[in-house]
Amino acid sequence: MPCEIIFVKSENQDLQVGSTYSVLSEPYYVNEEKSDRTGYVYKLMGEIKIIGIKDGTYISIISKSYNTIARGDRIYPLMPVISGLR
Repeated sequence: MPCEIIFVKSENQDLQVGSTYSVLSEPYYVNEEKSDRTGYVYKLMGEIKIIGIKDGTYISIISKSYNTIARGDRIYPLMPVISGLR
């Protein structure tokens, strides 16, 4: 199975080679008119695994993709996948 390689710059995170991270979209603002609640929604785009680093750029492979991963998406520690809501 071919892997997609991506290059990641991180100015404020120390990513670890060999670790897997969740990739989330830019957040978008939502509000609930019925309850006056507001917040931000992040869409899970996929997961990447850091396989190396060169000149301050992390070399990664896309291990899972749920949506198109794009420049500007955010990297977070790996989030657990919930199998279903009750």
